[in-house]
Amino acid sequence: MSEITPRKQPSFLRRLFFGERVLEADVGSGIFRRPTGGVYHYKPNQIKDYFSAYLDNDLIRGPVDDLVEQTIGDGYFTSVEKLTPKKRKSRSKDYIDAYGEVFNFDANLVNITRLNLIGGFCPVERKLVKGPPEKNSFRIVHPVTVTDILSEGGIVTKIKQKVGGQSNTIEGKNLAWFVYSPMGNDPRGVSYVRGMISLLNTLNEATDDVDRILKRYIGPLAIWKTRDDIDNIKQAVINREQGQDIFIGKMRQEDVENTSFPYLIQIDPRVPFWQYIEYLDRRIFGYTRASNIWYVRNATEASAREMDAIVQRHVKSIQRDTKRTVERDFFAPLAELNNLYEVPKMNFGVETTGVEDIRPDLVITKGLELGFISDAEYRFLLKTIGIDLGDHDDDEEEEEEEPEIDDELEAEIELPEEDAI
Repeated sequence: MSEITPRKQPSFLRRLFFGERVLEADVGSGIFRRPTGGVYHYKPNQIKDYFSAYLDNDLIRGPVDDLVEQTIGDGYFTSVEKLTPKKRKSRSKDYIDAYGEVFNFDANLVNITRLNLIGGFCPVERKLVKGPPEKNSFRIVHPVTVTDILSEGGIVTKIKQKVGGQSNTIEGKNLAWFVYSPMGNDPRGVSYVRGMISLLNTLNEATDDVDRILKRYIGPLAIWKTRDDIDNIKQAVINREQGQDIFIGKMRQEDVENTSFPYLIQIDPRVPFWQYIEYLDRRIFGYTRASNIWYVRNATEASAREMDAIVQRHVKSIQRDTKRTVERDFFAPLAELNNLYEVPKMNFGVETTGVEDIRPDLVITKGLELGFISDAEYRFLLKTIGIDLGDHDDDEEEEEEEPEIDDELEAEIELPEEDAI
């Protein structure tokens, strides 16, 4: 016996005989709508993106600026081994210092180091000639403008650049070449920013997700319900401008008493993956090897010292490469052209004078005890540092006051006549 399959009723018959209701639903822009933009993804192999990331993101700009400030921020000074016997002077040092002053070398080194870290390299076009420093020339080449680099054995022979639509070629002999983290014979080095690009993209995506959650919390999803046609309410919601109210009329009593009109779906603002955000942030800090106030302030004294030691190793590495480049591409050629008998050495920081450890308070106290400093000189020293004791001269005689004469006594005194002498 064959099995009889029941025949499926048409949908309109089910609605007719069984009273089935058909739900009408639609979507549209809500009353709390906010425009959302996509997250830009920086490209690890694009040098322009390195500079865009530095300009636009604090997590990139902070470590770069911090390393530059620690490396070059205190300036530099030159030193030599040979000085004249009497005046203790050096013609080599005087000339190199004059060159640095003419071309504002200490400030330009900050600019060069920043470009070097971001781009991985930084060329400087310089033409060195014999004679006064003013006859030389100095121009920093932005890495973004460099379109091609020709080299032999890691030595740059020529670069091509494009600035404002104009092409330009610079010979390698006219270039000083600063490079960060070189690999093999590649003169382009490796950008300090490049290692943070992937982390930055991931962190930006996660941050954007959190931002969407916060915006949804501020503007929750609204579900509008009515037994009548929904088109009027929908148009009112979609066409509503910010600050405008929605007015609804001809409502039944049951609609007025409906507390869920509209029904709002609220999002929990407690983000469950905040630890993931902190994890990405720690990875950036671990990579940068630059000071970070947030991590240092929460570290123990021993941990803070170890963190500073790691940072200082990185700083000294950058300083060493910068020092070698300056001495090789600037100081040595200038010394040869001008017949200087010594190539000065570059030192970072403030030049020492030999009296940094002397305590002036002890010197003054001992001078007073031994009688080398008089009381007047002591007061002058105090006044020089802002302490004025005023004039307290004990030897100064007080002005004598004239005795007062009683008016009646003065009347009894007879004055001599003019011819009585």
